[in-house]
Amino acid sequence: MKVYKFGGTSVADVVRMENAAEIIQKNIGGEPAIVVVSATAGTTDMLFEAVSEAQCGGDVAAYADRFGERHLEMAQKYGCETELKEVVKELKRDLSY
Repeated sequence: MKVYKFGGTSVADVVRMENAAEIIQKNIGGEPAIVVVSATAGTTDMLFEAVSEAQCGGDVAAYADRFGERHLEMAQKYGCETELKEVVKELKRDLSY
C-alpha cells in the first residue's frame, strides 16, 4: 500500500492540485493507496487568526470571506462553487458564536 500526503504549497492552487493528482496517477500502479490532502498554504494560519479575532469580538466575516476568495479558483475549476459558498456561510456562523 502506498500513502500520499499533500498539503500547504503542494495544493496551494489549481495547478499544484493537478500536479498532485498527476503524481498519484503516475505512481499508484493498481496498488491500494491512501491519499491525504490537508489545508492549502496559509489556510490553517488564517483560520487560527479568525478564531483569535472572534475571541476578541472582531470582524470574523472578513476572514470567512478571505477563506472563500482563497479557494474560489479551485471551486470554479472543479464545479463546486455552490458548496464553497455554503462552507463560507457556515464558517461565518460558527465564528460568530
